[in-house]
Amino acid sequence: MIKKFMYVILILSVIIIIKFFMAGYSISYKVGEFKIKEEADRDTMYFEISLDGNIYNYMFYNARKLTKKRVKEVKVEEIGNSVCLTPIIKGLDSYTVCNDNSTLLSVALAKEEKNSFNSDEDFNYNKNLTKNEYVLIWKYDGFYYINGDEQKSINIFNKDRYSNDLMYQKDKYLIFPKYGEDYLFSDFIILDMVKGEYKTISTEYKINYNSKVVGEHKTSIFIFDFTSNKLYEINYKKRKCKLVGDEIKGYIKYVDGKKDSATLDDYIKDKYTFFDNENEYLNVDKNYFSYNKNSDIRFKYYSDEDVRFINNYQDNLYFISKDNLLKYNRNKIEVLVHYFEFNFNNGNIVFVYNK
Repeated sequence: MIKKFMYVILILSVIIIIKFFMAGYSISYKVGEFKIKEEADRDTMYFEISLDGNIYNYMFYNARKLTKKRVKEVKVEEIGNSVCLTPIIKGLDSYTVCNDNSTLLSVALAKEEKNSFNSDEDFNYNKNLTKNEYVLIWKYDGFYYINGDEQKSINIFNKDRYSNDLMYQKDKYLIFPKYGEDYLFSDFIILDMVKGEYKTISTEYKINYNSKVVGEHKTSIFIFDFTSNKLYEINYKKRKCKLVGDEIKGYIKYVDGKKDSATLDDYIKDKYTFFDNENEYLNVDKNYFSYNKNSDIRFKYYSDEDVRFINNYQDNLYFISKDNLLKYNRNKIEVLVHYFEFNFNNGNIVFVYNK
């Protein structure tokens, strides 16, 4: 009888754990004059707070708890022309969101803080990355490597290479051709962004630079050569490259993670690609972003719309404005790097990894 009772308790405990830590929920409630919408998934907490017809939203990561109705108070303040809200949320380090004429923006923008950085040097690193942030900046013969207080050069090639369209980042790895000849290449370089070290994949193939990274699957990326109509798979973990498609043997592709047959027209005419959708939280459009929870609510994170977004890790947004690389995180904007070359080239030149 006792064993049966303990078995029931165990089953109920498992159900409770699944319900509270894996199953999502969405509830609405009021805190004073504020209407609150609270949503939880396995690894995020999302809140919308309504005031005078305007909706302020907030996202927190790895923040799921057993308790619900976690907003206990909402503080209101005026900064410049903006009305700003700071929710007091149980168990979370909250932050402030401002609203200026129905446009959500950060405290930094509400205060009209300037984020310029001037340097007489062509390249200058402010040493304000954390130890978990790794940035590589292409310098035509290799990279500038920066992390925490560390800065160094990774020199790879004997001469400058200005076009690097085939350079591709997957997790902490950069995969790109071993640039040497003008029109063809045979080998690939796999660079570990954390260690700042690289290794070479040697192949028997001659691949034209008129190629494109068309997909990824697990630890492989796929490159299609438009000159020879050949498809190659590069496994960056095993450091192997193989031919997986041509006009004789046919072609492959991945649909929803499953291998499928393909045709030449899939790659030539339809421009078919298959990439993992890693940015499941944010949509970024120039100097605005929106959470996928509600893409209609846009947040202005930077004053100038002439920016080039690099990527993001949760609420860390990395972007280039003029000749500076910057990072936005909630209410703070930091200039990470000044690089004069950004004035002339900022496409596929910066790569960021968060450990």
